[in-house]
Amino acid sequence: MDGNGRIANHLGGTQVLFNGIPAPLLYISEGQINALVPYGITGTNTVSVQVNTPAGNSLPATIHPAMTQPQVLRQGAYAFAVNQDATLNSPSNPASPGTLVTIYASGADRPLNGTPDGSITQILPDYRVLSYPVAVLYNDLSLEVLYAGPAPGLVANLLQINLRLPSRPRGSFRFMIGDQLSEPFLLHFQ
Repeated sequence: MDGNGRIANHLGGTQVLFNGIPAPLLYISEGQINALVPYGITGTNTVSVQVNTPAGNSLPATIHPAMTQPQVLRQGAYAFAVNQDATLNSPSNPASPGTLVTIYASGADRPLNGTPDGSITQILPDYRVLSYPVAVLYNDLSLEVLYAGPAPGLVANLLQINLRLPSRPRGSFRFMIGDQLSEPFLLHFQ
């Protein structure tokens, strides 16, 4: 965390810039950097990305961002999920059909309330408003989504989606923002 209570955009002398905007950094190592794309690039067709380290700076690379690019946080094929009883969804602790499950995702456009990059989400009524509609699909059928928005207590760039499992779950799920789909993912269920 930095002095403003946000995820730091400078770790161990390393910084990632998107059009000169420093990205919040979650993790750095010799072979990996996990950064959150800053909301400040919203609406741009091309973005220059540069990594600055104590060993030197990379040459800028040009990318073409999408307005949304949904992806569920997961380990292997299975989503990182929390069951209705607030326990971690796992092979030894599967969810029951018809219950609520919470998944976490990234790739949405900036929430309409203008939350600054790297902020920790507070529980406020206007946090429920996203720029694009959200859906969770199961075998191409839309499931009941009770909440889709920033995850309270976590970095604002992450989304929390509370959904109701189908009564007979057998197959994969997909998360959709606007007209963009995530990769398929699985949940552990009975």
